Amino acid sequence: MASSAVALSFLLRAPGGDPVLLPFFDQPLPGMCTFKRFAGVGCPGCGLTRCFVSLAHGDVRSAWEFNPAGILLFAAAIFQIPYRLAQISRIRRGLPELRWRALDWALWLILFALLAQWVVRTVDPTWL
Repeated sequence: MASSAVALSFLLRAPGGDPVLLPFFDQPLPGMCTFKRFAGVGCPGCGLTRCFVSLAHGDVRSAWEFNPAGILLFAAAIFQIPYRLAQISRIRRGLPELRWRALDWALWLILFALLAQWVVRTVDPTWL
C-alpha cells in the first residue's frame, strides 16, 4: 500500500493545489472527505493527497500548507517500502521479524501531529 501511495503521488498532479488531476487525462479527482461534506470542517487527513503529490514533485512549501503532518506520513510511507522488503526477506530466510520500539513511537507522533494540526486549523483557519 505504501509503494502504491508513493507511486501515485509521483503520477498525480496538483497544479494550484486544488483539484488533484489524473495523469494523461487532466481529469480532476472527486473530493473525498465525507467528514467535511457532513460536518462542514475538514478532518485530520484533509489535504494529505495534495500534500503527498506536492512532496513527490518537490514542493515542500505547498505540502506544508495542505497538511503539515502529511510530511511525516509521507516519510513514513517511503520508509515502509525498504523496511517491509527487509521483513519479507528475513521471514523467507527463517529469521524473526525486526521489531523496533522507535517505529511505534514514530507512528504515535504522526497520529498526534495529524490531530494537533487539525485542532489548530479548526480553531484558527487562518493558521497557515
